[in-house]
Amino acid sequence: LYILIMPNNWKFGFCNINSIIGKFDVLKGEIEAENYDFYGVVETKIDSTTADSEISICNYEVHRENRNRFGGGIALYSKLPTIRLKGHKEFGIDYKGLETLAVRIGTDRHFVICVVVYIPKQSAAAIDSLYNYLSTAFSRNLNRLILIGDFNANLYSESPARRRILSLISGIGGLQ
Repeated sequence: LYILIMPNNWKFGFCNINSIIGKFDVLKGEIEAENYDFYGVVETKIDSTTADSEISICNYEVHRENRNRFGGGIALYSKLPTIRLKGHKEFGIDYKGLETLAVRIGTDRHFVICVVVYIPKQSAAAIDSLYNYLSTAFSRNLNRLILIGDFNANLYSESPARRRILSLISGIGGLQ
């Protein structure tokens, strides 16, 4: 579980739930109790047979990117109005080890872009694909990005994935 509070007092949360079915009541309780403005979830393990009503929370929009009932999937709960943006596949970046869900939050002049990321297995290639997506899709708004997710990279080890994550963060002008 990760919590980020932005200067505008928006509160972001995140978890890898490893299947939302059967754990939804706990997730819903956490989101409501902590009064998150945005909450990203990965490994939802749902597909199109799961109705939005089965995973909806009163006063929250839910955006989702399904994979299947055996792995993957992303959801983002939002109290504020959001606009769903194009994912990495819509930019021709179709790497199987990368899942993304992006939304725009705020007005024309004052907005941020929140991207929820899931990389199922530690992979430098997936991180490179993520970098290509972010720099292609949001090149003029990299300073407005909020990345939350599970990158499956141990930032305490000297691995190629760690080096790529740190390079990605600095490449988009971000801080860890």
